[in-house]
Amino acid sequence: MTDSNSTKHTPAEDGLPVSQTPIYAFVSSLLFAPLALYFGHSALSEMKKGTISSSNKGWAQAALIIAYSFLAFGLAALAYFIWLFVALFGLIQG
Repeated sequence: MTDSNSTKHTPAEDGLPVSQTPIYAFVSSLLFAPLALYFGHSALSEMKKGTISSSNKGWAQAALIIAYSFLAFGLAALAYFIWLFVALFGLIQG
């Protein structure tokens, strides 16, 4: 028996195929930010071109927000630990 509510291969209200790429982007944003950036930007680009439906646009946008936030936090933490390492070993004067 097939599920009549499945949207994996059915067209959305605008007649375009629904892609799972935005959902992949969201899931990967919680696991590996660079992959989420790829999937998120790819999905938004395809939506802009009109090749896939924009019904999952919120998922792609959320993935990009999370991925960029994780990257910014990671870079800030890296900069802090480098500063701490240098300060602890007396390489900074003052």
